[in-house]
Amino acid sequence: MAASFIRIFCVIVLVSSLAVASSIIGLEPLPGGAARWPTREIKLLVSSSLFENATNIKAGTDVAAVLARATARWEAVSDIEIQVSYSGLTSVNTGAKKGDGISLLTIDPSTENLLFFTNQQAKSAGATRVFFNDNREIVEADIALNPLYLFSDDGTPGTFDLESVLTHEIGHFLGIQHSMVSSSRMYHEIQMNRAGLIQDRNPPLSRDDIARVRGLYGASLETDNCCSTLSWNLGAATPAGHVVAIDRSTGAVAGASARYENGRYEISGLSSGNYGIWFVRNQRPDVVFSDLMLADVRIGSRDTKAFDIKKEPSSINFDLQQIGTDISLSKEAVKLERGRMAFILVSGLGLTKAGIKIGTSSGAIVVLSVRDASSEFSGPSSVVRLELEVAEAIAAGNYSIYAEDERGLRKYLFGVLTVR
Repeated sequence: MAASFIRIFCVIVLVSSLAVASSIIGLEPLPGGAARWPTREIKLLVSSSLFENATNIKAGTDVAAVLARATARWEAVSDIEIQVSYSGLTSVNTGAKKGDGISLLTIDPSTENLLFFTNQQAKSAGATRVFFNDNREIVEADIALNPLYLFSDDGTPGTFDLESVLTHEIGHFLGIQHSMVSSSRMYHEIQMNRAGLIQDRNPPLSRDDIARVRGLYGASLETDNCCSTLSWNLGAATPAGHVVAIDRSTGAVAGASARYENGRYEISGLSSGNYGIWFVRNQRPDVVFSDLMLADVRIGSRDTKAFDIKKEPSSINFDLQQIGTDISLSKEAVKLERGRMAFILVSGLGLTKAGIKIGTSSGAIVVLSVRDASSEFSGPSSVVRLELEVAEAIAAGNYSIYAEDERGLRKYLFGVLTVR
């Protein structure tokens, strides 16, 4: 069967003047659903360029151990086995639209690899190119780390965390698209290490990541409570956006999905439970839209439910944009500690207007006070400083902040508060 070539894209977001952002190549939503490997055993050939004369990987980095942790992270939660072997090959095949049948991980500064990082991809830390056939079965996936950037596994400022980048790119290698949840390992942006901002060197998968890989490959054999699917038809005329599932028992983000064809959204790989489902419309430059509550849903294990819902979000005069813990703001998720107070910054539009309430998705994270901090920052954004109280008994997960007006309309930053 003839193989087709998936067009790759990237999104570059400079999250603040103090941050250097990485954008990662991902997969577009495909007509009829996502692409996946047809077997549980998936072969990945690792180039010797990651070990021999790799001047842009910090000396002393145990690349093999880092790669093993990154692959094991996906294997532990899904029914796959990534079979790694090593080769003297250094360059991906960039000319053939049908691929060469070899799935290669490389960092070599060859002309072929550098072509991965032209135009929009120039600032990407990594890129993954996926080939699939007419049955949406992946037949090849190539990963290139950007030879023009530096990588480490010890938080060295001016480097990208190798494990974070590899975990993300292996997600694409498996067919997983970008997530709009900033605490997800499949979020489109990875920060470069800098003084005062060291990337997590042992990044766990979020529930969103786990749901995505289980939606494609199922759960590991020892997992029984898994792999339910919720889908919504919002209508072909509905603007593009995302659908987010919030676990009603904890308030944590459980999964998210981008738009497929004809206004269809789907979240697969969910555990049984009660979920609140929100629609997040892609914003226009001139209008801010509220996030729209679609439904409360109860779903069992290995269940499938589909809904036809026709609702429209409302225009609002406030917005949430970034979060931080000191003088810097970004989309980077903030870590909270159980039983401790936390002070965080949130920026956006209209957050200091009368009638605007700031809250969180969990009753175990209480907003004690909100103070206007806009004068501490330049620019048109309004900034508020929140005092949070985090319960000792809060479940691990990724939680959200919302702003709400007097009409009850809400705007969220999904998954920006992380509890381990």
